[in-house]
Amino acid sequence: MPHYNDNYQHDSATALYDLINSLDNSSKQLIEYNMNISQTCPCKKRCYAGNNIHSLELQIGWLSHMNNIPFNMLLERWMRHASANCNECKQDKIIQNEVTIPPQQRYLILEINRFNVQNNGANITQYENNITYLNEESQQFFKHNWKLIAATEYKGYVRNGHYVYWKKLEKSWAVVDDNKVSIYDKLNEGLRGYRYFIFEKL
Repeated sequence: MPHYNDNYQHDSATALYDLINSLDNSSKQLIEYNMNISQTCPCKKRCYAGNNIHSLELQIGWLSHMNNIPFNMLLERWMRHASANCNECKQDKIIQNEVTIPPQQRYLILEINRFNVQNNGANITQYENNITYLNEESQQFFKHNWKLIAATEYKGYVRNGHYVYWKKLEKSWAVVDDNKVSIYDKLNEGLRGYRYFIFEKL
């Protein structure tokens, strides 16, 4: 069993990674998607392509300059975005990610990186922008409709906070906070504080 020294966000992310990768192959197929990655620039030199990559968890970045961020915009920004400058032409390289959902996949684990790291990690804060236009019952992306069935909220500061688990019930949410279970009618306003979402394919 791995040992995690500190109560840091990154330790919890590593623990989730270890848990996912400990699944047997038949269980992994329920959450595994395929991805093609391409990286191009105007001079078309030093381009990169990675095809048919299998992954168990999708991590997307954050749009810090917007107060209200539509959910699908987060995905679109991840699917096509600028990267570091090309060494040859000095212009932005464009990274394009294409996700394919195989027939056997039933769930999708989506991690949203809300952390703002400054001064080489000396100062880490969590963005509190709102996520908007997420239909919990049926949200379309990656050519399928998905239902939100669970979420994980990070509460407190980066180095002394903890996770709270939300599970969708028929008409409410069960919230597990350490050994306490509470019932809430709805998720946090603006979906603030959530780091992980688990979707079920409809």
